[in-house]
Amino acid sequence: MSQAALRTVSNNVANVSTPGYARQRVEISTGVTAGSVNGVIAGEPSRVADRFLESTVYRRAGDMGRADVSASYLDRLQSLLAHLARRRASPRGSTRLRHRRSR
Repeated sequence: MSQAALRTVSNNVANVSTPGYARQRVEISTGVTAGSVNGVIAGEPSRVADRFLESTVYRRAGDMGRADVSASYLDRLQSLLAHLARRRASPRGSTRLRHRRSR
């Protein structure tokens, strides 16, 4: 039991400055067999985190990813439109345009 608790405390101390690390805790209960106490039972380490804050972080990360993709596509669209505008404004491009209209 003491090994599990010490390992958990050690992890918490070692990761105190790690972004996104959620501290852990070990549940400890009294071991009882046939009505007599026979020691302590340590459970598995579990994360201690605010679920509301955690879901907000995940949601915001998704929003940011979507915004990055949208910005990328809009940049590409803007480049394409600028390219088309330059072609249309060039003397060679305007000759082609006039030639098409005269047909």
